[in-house]
Amino acid sequence: MWKSDCKLVRIIRCKDDLQNIVQAWQSPKWRSLSYHTDWSSIGRRWIELNIPDVKPSRVSQNLPDDELNLVCDIMGL
Repeated sequence: MWKSDCKLVRIIRCKDDLQNIVQAWQSPKWRSLSYHTDWSSIGRRWIELNIPDVKPSRVSQNLPDDELNLVCDIMGL
């Protein structure tokens, strides 16, 4: 859903679409730091990350077109 400018922190949705998960990259994988059901609580907890006030759309605009189309097809968007 969101990735920091430094590309080392991201926010994803859980597989059940119930909560947002803040993760940091620690080689060799992403590590979960905190879990939030309310988007605004992320901004309060992680002030230094400058999280957007409004939750981004679920489809990442950073994906190549072919991957974006595939994700949209799978998710029914």
